[in-house]
Amino acid sequence: MMKIKVLIVDDDTLLSDEMAAFLSRNGYSVEQAQTLTEARSTVSAFAPDILLLDLKLPDGSGLDLLPEIRDKLPQTTIILLSGYGSIPEVVTAIKQGAEDFLTKPLDPDHLLLRLQKVQTHKQLSTRLKILELDWENQRQMIIGQSRKMQEVIKQSQAVAQGNTTVLISGETGTGKHLLAYYIHQNSPRSEAPFVYVNCATLSDQLLDSDLFGHEKGAFTGAVRQKEGRVELARGGTLFLDEIGELPITLQAKLLHFIEYGEFQRVGGTKTLRANVRIICATNRNLQQEIEQGRFREDLYFRINVVRVEIPPLRERPEDIPELFDFFLQKFCRELGKPLLNPQFDS
Repeated sequence: MMKIKVLIVDDDTLLSDEMAAFLSRNGYSVEQAQTLTEARSTVSAFAPDILLLDLKLPDGSGLDLLPEIRDKLPQTTIILLSGYGSIPEVVTAIKQGAEDFLTKPLDPDHLLLRLQKVQTHKQLSTRLKILELDWENQRQMIIGQSRKMQEVIKQSQAVAQGNTTVLISGETGTGKHLLAYYIHQNSPRSEAPFVYVNCATLSDQLLDSDLFGHEKGAFTGAVRQKEGRVELARGGTLFLDEIGELPITLQAKLLHFIEYGEFQRVGGTKTLRANVRIICATNRNLQQEIEQGRFREDLYFRINVVRVEIPPLRERPEDIPELFDFFLQKFCRELGKPLLNPQFDS
C-alpha cells in the first residue's frame, strides 16, 4: 500500500520534529519545511497528499501559499496550524481552499484522527473517479455453458490469481471488456480500481495525457496538473482496450512502464511509480501488425504473457438460448414489463 505523504511547514522546529516523528511511526511518509521558500521547493518535489501549514512563517503568511497549492496540486488536502489563529484568518483560509484548521499546541491523537479522516475521504474520492463501468455492466456475469466458454472461464479464474499481463483476443462484440473485468473481480486486486482505457479513441498527445497525466502548461489547454489513468489504477487493474490501435509513439513509453512500473507525466521531469496489473484486448492480428511495422515486437511479448481467446458466438450456438434469456429479462426490467420465461426446443 502506498504511504500517505505529509508535508509539515512550520518554523517551530521542535514541534515540527515531534509531529514528523509521530506521523512516521504511524505509517506516514513525512517531509518538513521551515519557510515559504523551502515549502515551495519541497511541494514541487514531494507532491504531498496532505499539507500541514503554519500561518506564521519567517518570510510570510501560510495564506500566501494556499492559492499556489490549489493551482499546482488541487488534490492536496490543506490543514492550517496556528497558535495565533483568528476567526477572520480561518474564514480567509477556508475560502482559499483549506479543509481544516488546528490550533497549537496540537494533541497527537487528535491530529492522527484528523489525518485518518482525510485519508478515508481521499480513498472514497478515488473510488468514485475510477468507477467508469456503469452499474449494469458491473452486475453482469460471464454467460455461456458451452464447452468453449467454460474453458475460457476456467482459464480466466486461474490467471486472475497472478499478476502477469493478460492479452484477451476475440472479434468485436465477443465481450473482451467484460472478461477483463471478470478477471479483475476474481483477483486479489478486486477491492482496488479497475480503470478502462480505449486506445482507439484519442490522438497521440491526448492518449499520452489520458494514460500518464500531464503537468500544468504541458500543452495548450493544460491549465492544471492532471493524474493519468495509470495513477488512478494504483493497486488495481489497468485495462487497455484496442491495444492494437496504440500509436507507435506511445508503445515505447508503455513498454517501459510495464517493465519498470515507472513513468513521467506529459511535460514533467519527475519519475513516478504505480503498481498496477495490465490487461490488454485486441481484435487485430498483432503478429501481422508487427510484420507491417505498426506494433513493437518487444511490447507484444510483454503483453502476451498469458493469452485468453474468446470464441465468437457462431462457434458456440448452444449459448444462444442463455444469452437470449439474459437480454430478454434485462430489457423487461428496463421497460417495466413482466419478466418472461421463454421455452426453447431441445
